[in-house]
Amino acid sequence: GAAIAAVNGPEAVVLSGTREAVEGVVALLAAQGVKAKALRVSHAFHSPLMDPMLEEFRTAISGLDFHQPAIPFVSALT
Repeated sequence: GAAIAAVNGPEAVVLSGTREAVEGVVALLAAQGVKAKALRVSHAFHSPLMDPMLEEFRTAISGLDFHQPAIPFVSALT
């Protein structure tokens, strides 16, 4: 299937999923006059299709110590 991967703004939404599912949603949106652009990515990031790698990821980071950030960060975006 297809999933909403990110909402970057009122007119900037990223879909993720199988190629067929995303192309199907894009076709439905195009029929309604909504523009879409494919992103060149290697995987369906931010979608349930990434779930199979989660256990391996947990194992890979299990030995890391996480801390609060120490370097201040200022953003002009709200």
